[in-house]
Amino acid sequence: DGYPAGLSLHARESALRQRGIGMLTLGEAEEAFAAFAASLSLIEQEPTAFPPLRLAEARIYLAEAAIDLGRPEVAETHLARAETAVLAEYPPGHDERARLQGLKALAAAWRQSPPDPAAADTPGTVGQQVALLRRANTGDCTGARALLATLDSGTPRTLRQRARMRWISSRLTTT
Repeated sequence: DGYPAGLSLHARESALRQRGIGMLTLGEAEEAFAAFAASLSLIEQEPTAFPPLRLAEARIYLAEAAIDLGRPEVAETHLARAETAVLAEYPPGHDERARLQGLKALAAAWRQSPPDPAAADTPGTVGQQVALLRRANTGDCTGARALLATLDSGTPRTLRQRARMRWISSRLTTT
């Protein structure tokens, strides 16, 4: 698997997870998805070697990459399977609960509204998308537009984020 002999299962899983996070940050959603899928596979091979929350986190990362790839059904499946552990571990109001709910809303919005063909390959940073969804869903269109204006346009992923978030904003703020 490309890892030095003797590297522990936990170290291999962590390396794959970190690779996925890095690839997602660089806008390489396909590579991120592959790394997160491999991480999840390692955990599933020996589920008793990892706490339930680690499995849930692996599913959430995989869902995030799936959203970036425009695969909301895949994201929703993994988020649903992660939900029990997240709700058991974190109290109401915790950021991880909010992240899970935001990702679920984002995947549902993506699935329910056919994407604009011009923006079909425009993933975005989930945290920013979740913030945008919250603002749009509470009627804070000015806040949503302000969030769009704060994005740094220096990376390819950020350029795609802008287009993707504009699409989300147009779908949710036209009411």
